[in-house]
Amino acid sequence: MNKKSPYRTFEEFLMEQLADPADAALYFSIAIEEYLKDQETKYLISSLQDVAAAQGPEFLTQCITNISPALRAQLPQDLEQLCKPFP
Repeated sequence: MNKKSPYRTFEEFLMEQLADPADAALYFSIAIEEYLKDQETKYLISSLQDVAAAQGPEFLTQCITNISPALRAQLPQDLEQLCKPFP
């Protein structure tokens, strides 16, 4: 017999938290801040994919569009393409 665990997975918890647009926007901002500190593209992409999974790709596009040009220049040029989920 396969009992369902009474605990949520991290993925379930994260998606519940990011379901709130304000929390998703904050998560997006923090991901950008951390990228600027450490230049770890894989973590940035993973975080932004989480935002897109929870809020939809349009929300992520809107967040990216709202980044100031000066800040945008410090991010990977193909950021939107990199954040698309793998098939």
